[in-house]
Amino acid sequence: MNIENLPNSTGAYALILRLDEQKRIRIGKLGEFDFPKGDYVYFGSAKGGGGIRARLGRHLIGSNQTYWHIDYLRQKASVVGFCTLVSSIEKKVPPVEKPLECIWSNALSQIVSMRVFAYGFGASDCVYKCPAHLFYISNRDWNIESLRTIMAYGAGIKPEHVVCTKDAVKWKRF
Repeated sequence: MNIENLPNSTGAYALILRLDEQKRIRIGKLGEFDFPKGDYVYFGSAKGGGGIRARLGRHLIGSNQTYWHIDYLRQKASVVGFCTLVSSIEKKVPPVEKPLECIWSNALSQIVSMRVFAYGFGASDCVYKCPAHLFYISNRDWNIESLRTIMAYGAGIKPEHVVCTKDAVKWKRF
């Protein structure tokens, strides 16, 4: 997965993760949770220094430091791929009331086949009351086009403006 082509500007993203076996994982102060084997999608944003390239680089390479909830899960799960909206695309996005990761999380929380195993994961400071920003994908028919559509619809753009890694595009569920 190549992040070199990503800009240092702000952006929002979906990270696709895989656990090869069920694991009980401590997620910082949030507590311990049982995560089943399978695929997960995590929604986040990069607003600080280094932008989307630095944030996704941290997720792809991994970090010994555990600052965010995703850092704890990332130590046990592998990254399958990611999709992103970067600021150049976000400028074309109609203004939205909520951060994109909240719009996407709220959309996924309405889909029966998406399950939350760690309420508050990635959303402990969320003022929009998202159940979590991490979802377990229990539907075997769900694929990258499903994710692109949710991301595009939530951002008010066309799905082809959601940029995904080749690994994410080839993503096959267990």
